[in-house]
Amino acid sequence: MGGFTAFIPDLPALGEGKTEEEAIADLKEGIQLYIDEFGLEEALSRVMKLSNIRGVNFGELVAHG
Repeated sequence: MGGFTAFIPDLPALGEGKTEEEAIADLKEGIQLYIDEFGLEEALSRVMKLSNIRGVNFGELVAHG
């Protein structure tokens, strides 16, 4: 299994993919669908601050024993 998930916490939009690039492309599609349905002003009003994409190395978070 495995894969990547991308999301913007302030919007109900989620992207998934086998690669980071696929997840981001899927997220962009989800954001566009949200904007198409509710409008750009509604989407912008929900976003509290600019979001950044940040990679996390899971291995650094897990204690090796």
